Amino acid sequence: MPGAAPPPNPVTPPANPGAPPANAPPAAPQTPWDPQANLDANGALIPPAPGQGFQWATPMFDLQPGEEVFKCYHVAVPANEEFPVGEWDGQMSAGSHHFILYRTAGDSVPDGTLSNAGCTQGFGGTTWLYTQGSPRSHLQFPDGVAMTLKSKERVTFDLHYINVTPNVIHARVALNVNRVKSEKFEKADAQISFNVGIAIPPHGTQTVSGDCQPAPNAKYFIMQTHTHKHATLAVVNRKLANGMMGEELVRTTDWENPHAHVWTGEPFLTFQRGETFHYSCSYKNDGDALVTVGVSADLNEMCMAEAYFFPASATTPTCN
Repeated sequence: MPGAAPPPNPVTPPANPGAPPANAPPAAPQTPWDPQANLDANGALIPPAPGQGFQWATPMFDLQPGEEVFKCYHVAVPANEEFPVGEWDGQMSAGSHHFILYRTAGDSVPDGTLSNAGCTQGFGGTTWLYTQGSPRSHLQFPDGVAMTLKSKERVTFDLHYINVTPNVIHARVALNVNRVKSEKFEKADAQISFNVGIAIPPHGTQTVSGDCQPAPNAKYFIMQTHTHKHATLAVVNRKLANGMMGEELVRTTDWENPHAHVWTGEPFLTFQRGETFHYSCSYKNDGDALVTVGVSADLNEMCMAEAYFFPASATTPTCN
């Protein structure tokens, strides 16, 4: 998922009808994230210090020129108590298309197993934790906000690799799971759309769209889109209670480098009663075959809106 994680530098948020008044105190400035930081002399991601987090790392595997593979890495949370995640910080080798991290209750595959098949769980719902689509990326939660992992909870990495180079790639994923710095925190959750109506005719175009119902009283701090190579435009708008479109929240015209809107502090993105957020993806198919929804970066397409919010809702908010 190229660019599936938010960029290190936040984007100034748009006008927000649910925001605090203009004289509200500004959010504290944050130091821009450096993707070259926390790497050793060989360029490998350095694990967190004891007590500050832990690292999951897949075994190395070879990817042949032109090869596209899907794999699943099975692991367990090493903590003996609930672990509050304040930051996901990942590194993928060249040839990575994306990985998605899922909660996987009941997984009986031995810890540390790398299976030769994907393990997607439907691109959303209560099991979604994190996704990354660039070699070096992270997701930093706002101060006092965290996603929580249960003691010894089982999780899986759904790995997607494609080698478009003439050389063999030695592929690997490492993910640092960093503890939230605040003693008190609010729990965060993810809201993910996945449009199944994609069917782009040969030498034709198509636009698909849908609406997402915000979580009650939620404050959204990241919103972004994900598509594949046929996409020409992906946008997310506020949709007002009267059905009219409000301000544009996200606009992407480069599918490999999608725009992510990041709110680092108050005012976060909020919604009034009756409002939703509307996502839309437009495509152009220059090939001779019908392009449908699916996981292949070469043959299929996707239309996804990805958002993170707090406080977590008892019921995961839905998208259509």
